[in-house]
Amino acid sequence: SVMAAIPGSSRRRPRCWLLWPVILATLALEGAEHVHAHAYLKQPTPRSSIADPGIGLPGFVNARSVANEGCGGAENADPGIQRPKTVYRPGQDVLVQWKLAVPHDVDRLDTGVRISVHYAPADSFEQNVLSGGIGEADYLKLPVAPNGADVGIFGDVVRIPEEKTCAYCTLQFVWAARAQDEFYISCADIAITKDGRFPDFDDPAIESQVGKALASGTVTDSEGNVISKHDGGLNVVGAVLGILFALLALAACGYCLWRFRKGGGTLSKPTLTLFQARSRTGASGPAPALPAGWSAAVDPASGREYYVHAPTGRTCWELPDPQALTESNAPATSAPVSNAPALPSGWTLLLDPATGQPYYVNESTGATQWERPDARI
Repeated sequence: SVMAAIPGSSRRRPRCWLLWPVILATLALEGAEHVHAHAYLKQPTPRSSIADPGIGLPGFVNARSVANEGCGGAENADPGIQRPKTVYRPGQDVLVQWKLAVPHDVDRLDTGVRISVHYAPADSFEQNVLSGGIGEADYLKLPVAPNGADVGIFGDVVRIPEEKTCAYCTLQFVWAARAQDEFYISCADIAITKDGRFPDFDDPAIESQVGKALASGTVTDSEGNVISKHDGGLNVVGAVLGILFALLALAACGYCLWRFRKGGGTLSKPTLTLFQARSRTGASGPAPALPAGWSAAVDPASGREYYVHAPTGRTCWELPDPQALTESNAPATSAPVSNAPALPSGWTLLLDPATGQPYYVNESTGATQWERPDARI
């Protein structure tokens, strides 16, 4: 019988344990509607490997302040700065990709994604937003994924700031999710050099930043020139005084130069000390600049430096020779393209450095696939 006698009453009630399956099923359905979404950086190579589904940090209102201070610290399992494994040129267009590990349409746009770069304490993420933003009004909404998207790789093409270089820069990916009341931070340490080759990290003029949350102290560009000696945020009064002092010093130097020349003196050409880099083969002397369109990267599987031709997706282990790069004498590891039909508009062919297999990237959506896209798409 499913009824039990109640002392002092002639009524009989159903046993409670029979209701538990219904209660548990209801709770399971409710929980399924509130699954936390996750997204994390895939390209450029992040500081450390990130396991699915990534780490969500609590408090949507904290997203902007925490992201501006660094990469989430111990709560986000951040190991601090690592020696850069990716190098770009100033003004270069690069594809930044992230993995949507758990989709969540409610927060896919909201304040969306911010991609930014830290150079030095006074020239940090807020001053170098490459795409999107975190804020209440004055930001561009970059969705983490298209509406209704499932788990997958998504991305955006951004442009590295012009005219600035660095030995230890940090590219940061942030997704702030208001309804979920969480945010996600991933960081990749990069170098930005004029010739697209890695700086000499062993040069005493380049102070190591390894282990710090962000580059601070004596921060240098890729040639060892000091960018900043600040250990904290920018002091406005100090900055104004510094600018005034620099202007006065410049005026004084100009006056002295004028007096020197007026007095019949002569000036000799100054001797410039150029940054000397060693090639991957260990040869001494200045490293030759890479040909236009080429940049250097590090294969995460072997640690070897290789070279990428962005317009064609070609890769090679050996330093490209500008005089040998013709249609009939391309790098040996390049994908044959002479007889291949043209790709649809917006698609680019790249090679996976770990396997050597070609894959295809849609620069508009960030989608990637192994199969060659149909020209009718």
